[in-house]
Amino acid sequence: SVFNTYCLALALVLTLDPLAPQSGGFWLSFGAVGVLILSTRKQGLVLEELSFYQKCLALIKTQSFLFVALLPVMLLLFQQVSLLAPAVNLVAIPLVSLFVVPLCLAGLITIGWFPSLASVFFKLADMLLTLFKQSLLFLFDYSPITLIKLPALHWSGLLILISSVMVLLFLPGNPLARKYLKVLSL
Repeated sequence: SVFNTYCLALALVLTLDPLAPQSGGFWLSFGAVGVLILSTRKQGLVLEELSFYQKCLALIKTQSFLFVALLPVMLLLFQQVSLLAPAVNLVAIPLVSLFVVPLCLAGLITIGWFPSLASVFFKLADMLLTLFKQSLLFLFDYSPITLIKLPALHWSGLLILISSVMVLLFLPGNPLARKYLKVLSL
């Protein structure tokens, strides 16, 4: 099952790198995948049955769900949150997964036999990432509300925030969760 695969990946990462939980990337990555597993099960999505419009809407819903669910983690780790994160993820995830990773893998596969071709693959991946980075820097420079910085939360405030998010997103029959999901369905 998806959940078993998730747990296996978590166990493998912790076996290979027991200090991984000290990294913010560990918590954000595994937290995001866990939230995605829960949200897709909650929505009951079967992508093959959805139209293109419904798939785009599901993607936007999932990104907003992910943003709200990971808000406590971002506040705990960085004491700040970017309001543009959901929009950036809508571009970054397909860019990296559909172009950058395949180009890097093609470079790794061809580097032994055709170093010049591998170099082309790596340069294309680098160009895509550089263009994306420059676009982000431009966006952050000229957008009025890109980053909200907050003081470090006391553990009690963080516990209340995490509890609130969990109740809002995951408690079945919760009126707040229904309102949130209703807003997402618009």
